[in-house]
Amino acid sequence: MSGFRHGMRLALAVTAMLGGPALAQELGAAALERVRVRSTVQPLGPAPFGESINLYTGSLSFTHLDVDYPGTGPAIQLTRSFDTQTRFVQSYKFFGDWTFDIPRIETIVRRPIGGLGTPGGNWTVSPSGSSARCSQLDQPYELDQSQYLWWHGYDLIVPGARKTLLRAAAGLQMPSISIGGTAVTFKGTTADNWRIGCLATTSNGQSGEGFLAVDPEGTKYYLDYLIGKDAGQVLEFDGGTTIRHPIMVASMMVSRIEDRFGNYLTFSYSGSRLTQIAASDGRVVSIAWRPETADLVASITVQPAGSRPRTTTYEYTTINSLPVLTGVVLPDSSRWTFSNLVTRIGLFSPIGCGQRAFNPATPASTPPTTATLTHPSGLVGAFTLSNTYHGKSYVPGACDTYPSAHEANHPVFSTFSLTSKQLSGPGLAARTWTYTYAPVQASASYDSCAASNTCPDTKWVDVVAPDGVRTRYTFSNRYTELEGKELSTAVYPAGSSTPIQTTAKAYASPTAGPYPVSIGTTLLDGNSNYLLEQSIAPLRSNITTQDGTAFTWRVAPGCGGYAYCFDGFGRVTQMIKSSAPTP
Repeated sequence: MSGFRHGMRLALAVTAMLGGPALAQELGAAALERVRVRSTVQPLGPAPFGESINLYTGSLSFTHLDVDYPGTGPAIQLTRSFDTQTRFVQSYKFFGDWTFDIPRIETIVRRPIGGLGTPGGNWTVSPSGSSARCSQLDQPYELDQSQYLWWHGYDLIVPGARKTLLRAAAGLQMPSISIGGTAVTFKGTTADNWRIGCLATTSNGQSGEGFLAVDPEGTKYYLDYLIGKDAGQVLEFDGGTTIRHPIMVASMMVSRIEDRFGNYLTFSYSGSRLTQIAASDGRVVSIAWRPETADLVASITVQPAGSRPRTTTYEYTTINSLPVLTGVVLPDSSRWTFSNLVTRIGLFSPIGCGQRAFNPATPASTPPTTATLTHPSGLVGAFTLSNTYHGKSYVPGACDTYPSAHEANHPVFSTFSLTSKQLSGPGLAARTWTYTYAPVQASASYDSCAASNTCPDTKWVDVVAPDGVRTRYTFSNRYTELEGKELSTAVYPAGSSTPIQTTAKAYASPTAGPYPVSIGTTLLDGNSNYLLEQSIAPLRSNITTQDGTAFTWRVAPGCGGYAYCFDGFGRVTQMIKSSAPTP
């Protein structure tokens, strides 16, 4: 279980040459990293721009699959992603402002003052500073125990997804795998049942252990090519003293992917740059890089030595001294274009201890912005985002007193949330969806309503489609394993307050099945809802009511002495479907 640390010190996250508004943005991003919300990603209808919308927070991201090259064995897939929500520390954005989703395990580590050191030397683990970073899976080592200022856990990144890495609970089911005659020891897991094992060494000579990730289908990912990227420094103000904590993003990049039949892909690098992916069946993809000092992908070519190579090229411009991706030219000469894609963080002024009245007005410093993407077909997508406040309920109460009294664990947080999505193009009249979020209702465990269990514990978002039909999605915002889970939906005809269809969902308790009550621990020592990642709470019933008939899907009860028929991974083994009244 993660604990709470309430020190008398204040940390400011900065990167090289950051200041003013940029500094405030980094501060907000650092706080939002602690607001771990379940990924309720629901693209509404077709998503021609690769858009994914987290309706719980309104956050928006895009994922584009530039190469999908199937064959015998694992497909070669190269994706890039853009998240409109600023992260505390930027990842490997090898496409300017877009991230190259190369499979990897990523974290933040300390680096020496006045230098970068080496990723292997910097990535050591508590409590002793060991380089057995997998077999002793723990927080990065820091002599003065300042990790809580800048460390936000381990992320497993695969194309289109970022998963929190947990230290596996004792007794969790693990694969049985040997490499070179030596059995692999598994120490980690994710909420969706990836298992993380240990490799004795890295593949590029960096000191310490590497990782082996195994997905639920049995495919193995050798994550053992260790690279590092300067991430600036965190400034800690302890009274009148300023303490500098230089940090680095460290990543265990994939060197090999192998399916359970022995088919494989190998990944070749030059420094931090991926240069080639080769498959055991002869498929090859090469990656060319621009000559600038900055790491920017210039082009990707499928079968570069073949008679008909297919090349995708990337176009950039510079905004505020930073490279920005403006276009992607496909092998058939059609193109994607991007305009005004920005990453932002909502306002994160700490609220006073016990303060619940909150002004939701968008401050002038973070005005709405509209990002525009143009599809190769000519379809144009305009996505408008605005600073939006959200509330959480029954948050464990904790009051920090420096520099002034404020909530240590944010009952109120803000994101740069989607408020409008418009599609237009040749021969297509503009079609607009709007998103409206519930007023902020927040509470902490020491509030009077918490004692009587009467605090509001849901929040909603209304999505109005181009034809005027309104759908209200209601989520739990209670600080439990259900936070961020969808509880119900209601569909209303244009201009009506009477729903024509409703859906209600219920979830099983983490103690209701043969699955473990806790699958692991997040390792975070900070203000985050660890139950989201560590607990299994599978859907147990879904009731849709329309035209006077209720259509029910539910998990059968009473299997093997448990309340419901799930297996050890929280998957349904028996279900019941019915309707009432019976047709």
